[in-house]
Amino acid sequence: MEPRNPIFGSDARAQIIEILKAENAITAKKLFAQLKKQYASEKTYQSVHKILQKMIDDRIIVKKDLCYEVNPEWISEVEEYVSELRKEEIPKAKKVIAQIEKGETVHFTLKKESQMGEFLVDFLKNCVKRGIGGPIALHTQFVWAVISLSQEEYALLSQLMNSMDFLVLSHDNYFWDKWASKQWQHLGAKIKIGQKDFAKNNDTLAVGDYVMNIFWDEAHVKWVRDDSKRMKDERDLDFNLLMEMVLRAETKIDFIMKKDKLAAKKIKEETINMFK
Repeated sequence: MEPRNPIFGSDARAQIIEILKAENAITAKKLFAQLKKQYASEKTYQSVHKILQKMIDDRIIVKKDLCYEVNPEWISEVEEYVSELRKEEIPKAKKVIAQIEKGETVHFTLKKESQMGEFLVDFLKNCVKRGIGGPIALHTQFVWAVISLSQEEYALLSQLMNSMDFLVLSHDNYFWDKWASKQWQHLGAKIKIGQKDFAKNNDTLAVGDYVMNIFWDEAHVKWVRDDSKRMKDERDLDFNLLMEMVLRAETKIDFIMKKDKLAAKKIKEETINMFK
């Protein structure tokens, strides 16, 4: 069974973190054996050792004597970032939906990727409360990260995606998109990347009769794409840079939301056809 780690998705790092959560401290030899036993890992002992060394370099784990364990400073750092993010001003989905139902077109701007993730989970939760079901169609320029979600939000999003058709089409097809798409699949979504006819200039979400257009700051998109092009495999994944992009870096994400039954229907039908 693959781990559902909200930070690492399904790669070897997630498997290692899951083992360390259970074992607290473990030698490389025993960890290698656990990877084989729990996840049927095909990685060699040498490749696992390289991953462990990279995680040490990134300050995610530490080595004491011959045993590896999760770095408590890294845990504190992540908790601090998430705590700070919760204090930021994020529109209440319930209020936004009420405005849309009055026939208004709602505009607002968020400053971080993490804020966007929190708002969208809240928005989908409120849609379900109103009896709005699937399918849900999402078109993205690149595959979004889910690193900023709390365990509660991650579990809620997984529950929502597994209870309805959640279809994602991503324009880009770089290593990052392939890696991050596994996280969406584990959440329960169906996803196709490298769809060049979709999300050329902005991201779009269609839920019920609601249409949400999301416009990223061009410099942020370029930053993400340049780093994606750099990566060839998971060994090139720079966790510190990922944290910077998603949790710390300020950007400008503009939202335009409205109720448009015909537009929402067309977006969902086009998306469904891509999965036939």
